Amino acid sequence: MTSRVRLCAKCKQPIDPDRIECLPATRLCAPCAAEVENKYGGEFRTVVRETKTGRKGGLKMTGVDYEVETERNPKVPLRFEEEDEHESDE
Repeated sequence: MTSRVRLCAKCKQPIDPDRIECLPATRLCAPCAAEVENKYGGEFRTVVRETKTGRKGGLKMTGVDYEVETERNPKVPLRFEEEDEHESDE
């Protein structure tokens, strides 16, 4: 378990160390992550990219490989204060 303390970007409460250990790039505590999941589809998304195997520029393709990466969901705001201001205007 990690000893780092990180505050949630949304509610400013400490994020559970077990969550940080499992998701080192997380910026949200579990309750706020659940809200983001419902509203934006999650803090992260999985992207699969197809890559061709074989010599670059060659005509013969020997196969296809896939790279799987997890990246931050671009729909999730970087600063939640702006989101809260827009909600209070409505």
